[in-house]
Amino acid sequence: MDESLAAYLGWTDRDRLPGTPAITLELQGSERLWRRTPYLFEVTLRRIDEDARPCLFAWTPHIQGFTVSGLILLHHTPEGLKKVELPISALPPLEPWVNKQSSLIEHAPGGAQRWVDIFPDNYVSLLKSGERYTLLWPGERYATWEWGVAKDHLFDYIPTQNVSLVLPGRPTLTFTVEEGEQPFPISKMLPMDILTHT
Repeated sequence: MDESLAAYLGWTDRDRLPGTPAITLELQGSERLWRRTPYLFEVTLRRIDEDARPCLFAWTPHIQGFTVSGLILLHHTPEGLKKVELPISALPPLEPWVNKQSSLIEHAPGGAQRWVDIFPDNYVSLLKSGERYTLLWPGERYATWEWGVAKDHLFDYIPTQNVSLVLPGRPTLTFTVEEGEQPFPISKMLPMDILTHT
């Protein structure tokens, strides 16, 4: 890991607690962001522990990714990385009653959940053309998770656990900002819904 990014991490792999699922966050996208073309990037939650039980953890990028405790945007400058102040929505961590925009998400052993998200329009105006930026997930812990399967739960209820699940931080996605439109069509990375932000 780049040592300059370490200062922005809140929770890491070392903070995981025994008896909790090990889930990692991955981001993948183009190395260029064009101002007049929607910037799509892929978000993956991957279950990497060896416990045979499925677990429930309702984290989605369009809800938890762009909130106060969500992704950090860093600007690469000659003086080093500088955090960009973002117009982020204030949402609590995960609530026991899952938001209607979400649903119970079952994470099987060795499985992965994927989304294609869009870089918010109100972030683009904060970027400087020709400059490089990094989206970083700083890490967070969540008490709202449970071992089990979705069909055994009514009303999308997830109880709060005494031991929190840690979604560790790591450097994620770096891109350079370009003027104008992307000169080639946006490829459809995955056959799934694209998330939008207001």
